[in-house]
Amino acid sequence: MNVKEVDLPTKASSLFSEIPASSGKLLLQTLFNNTGGEVIVNKYGKCEILGTPTETSLLEFGLSLGGDFQAERQAVKLVRVEPFNSTKKQTGVVVELPEGGLRAHTKDASEIVLAACNKVINSNGDVIPLDEESINNLKATIDQFASEALRTLCLAYMVLESGFSPDNPLPHSGHTCIGIAGIKDPVRPGVKESVAVCRSVGIPVRMFTGDNINTAKAIARECGILTDDGIAVEGPDFREKSQEELLQLIPKIQVFLTSMFNKDLTAIKFLSCEKS
Repeated sequence: MNVKEVDLPTKASSLFSEIPASSGKLLLQTLFNNTGGEVIVNKYGKCEILGTPTETSLLEFGLSLGGDFQAERQAVKLVRVEPFNSTKKQTGVVVELPEGGLRAHTKDASEIVLAACNKVINSNGDVIPLDEESINNLKATIDQFASEALRTLCLAYMVLESGFSPDNPLPHSGHTCIGIAGIKDPVRPGVKESVAVCRSVGIPVRMFTGDNINTAKAIARECGILTDDGIAVEGPDFREKSQEELLQLIPKIQVFLTSMFNKDLTAIKFLSCEKS
């Protein structure tokens, strides 16, 4: 797995020239169609990107590659949209291609989307089986990005059988991995200082997030929330603890990862009210 850092439009343009045309076309199609964002021309005639920070980052990346958002959207027919939810932790769309046939695009939580893949696109643009070595390389890339406080997304697609109905949900397996994206979500100015002020007057600060655990821990350390004597806990692990274990655990929790808000609501109330 080759890792390329793109922080300037010129680097994105250079990257696009290095990958096969078929892979580049597929990448632009998934960036511009499987998105909750939008690219518009404002009243001043300038291009404006609308959406969440994650969506706008991906759309800006696509534009930097030389992609045309409107052209890509008009080239296909959108026949199904599966918006993000905290349980599936992924988004998906089904598009009808100009030459006929249906293609599904999915993205989001890397560990979940990658688990749904059994193929991958190699550096030559060929679709090959996703063997153990490739899976390990992809997982190592995800861990590397997460440890650098990057939010990681896996981009994938699959060609759907002719009998697929737009009323059916996207298949949970058989996808082809396009690649892993790592997005830097800079901590807002003053956050670290605010956390320090709260701690100085005895107010515990905790972080609740749906991010990858390594990403969450890296961001929490950057903000000064996660200290050497604090721990990060995932919702499913928390829910399995006995009351006695929770009494020992709760004072140490500084990062809580939840993907099912309602089930973790009790834990959130506990941690919000608990005093150091």
